[in-house]
Amino acid sequence: MKTNKLKNDCKECGVCVDVCPIHEYDENYIVYKIFFDINSEFKLWTRCCSCFLCEENCPYELSPREFIFEKRRESKKQAAPDRINEYLKKITKIGFSFEITDFINEIREDMDLYSFDYKKIKNDIHILFEY
Repeated sequence: MKTNKLKNDCKECGVCVDVCPIHEYDENYIVYKIFFDINSEFKLWTRCCSCFLCEENCPYELSPREFIFEKRRESKKQAAPDRINEYLKKITKIGFSFEITDFINEIREDMDLYSFDYKKIKNDIHILFEY
C-alpha cells in the first residue's frame, strides 16, 4: 500500500489523470486537484470509480484515492446538495425523479417498454409513505 505523504508532495505530473477511467470520459476530471482544493468540486470526489489506478501508478507514492474517500466520509456528515434533495423529494412523493408524462410513455412504447400508470404509482407511493 502506498504511503500517504503530505499533499504538498504532489508534483501535478498527471500520471493519475492519464490512468483514470473517469478522465477518459470527462476531460475536466483531474484527479490530483483533490490535493489542492480543500472544497473540491462535488463531482471530483463523488465520481471516483474506486479502481485504485491513481494510487497504483503515482510515482510519488501518494494516494489521491484516499483523499477522495476522506471527502466522501466527510460528506456523509453534511446535508445533500439542493439538487439531490429535489430528486429525493420527488422520488418519495411520486416514485420517480421526474413526472411521467404521456410523451415519456409514448417513447417507452416505441421502445417496446410498458407504459407507466403514473396516477396509480403516485397513489401507491402516498399510501406507502402515508401522506
